Amino acid sequence: METYLKVQAAEIACDRGNEREDKAARKSRECTECMIAASAAGHRHAVSLLIRNGADLNGKDHQNQTALMRAVSRGDIKMARFLLRLGGDVNTRGINGDAALNISIRRGNEEMLRLLLNAGADVSLKKWDGIDAWDVAKAWKRTKFITLLDEASSQPVCLRLGSTTDRRRAGAERDPRRRK
Repeated sequence: METYLKVQAAEIACDRGNEREDKAARKSRECTECMIAASAAGHRHAVSLLIRNGADLNGKDHQNQTALMRAVSRGDIKMARFLLRLGGDVNTRGINGDAALNISIRRGNEEMLRLLLNAGADVSLKKWDGIDAWDVAKAWKRTKFITLLDEASSQPVCLRLGSTTDRRRAGAERDPRRRK
């Protein structure tokens, strides 16, 4: 119910007129925060609606995280796939320089890690303190993840992404509603 109210509030906020530039910026920020809340609840339709009405897909919430980072943090693989298909930036960094890749390693979600790597996550991206994905994997003793990072770093990004069609389908391979 709470999420429904947030989505309704977002629609109202997005319907407001934007007579002045600061109102437009406020509208975008409000829509973005509501979009992140809707994505946290798994409401893909509401996310699409809010993005069409001015929400920034790669915008950050009050904790400086994007909707994709929130989905990765929660282990919501369906929402992460959906956000990547919409064009979510896999390499956006949060407040301490963490990217979605580091979050997936800390959470121990191998399927999410593979999804992010296939979507073009930069394995060499460092946090503000100089720590990269390998350091995070070593600190959390995720030996299989280190192997996956090594494999991903040995392939050029263009080979990991494949064709344009493959990029659009990044992560959609297990969606039971899609035909083969």
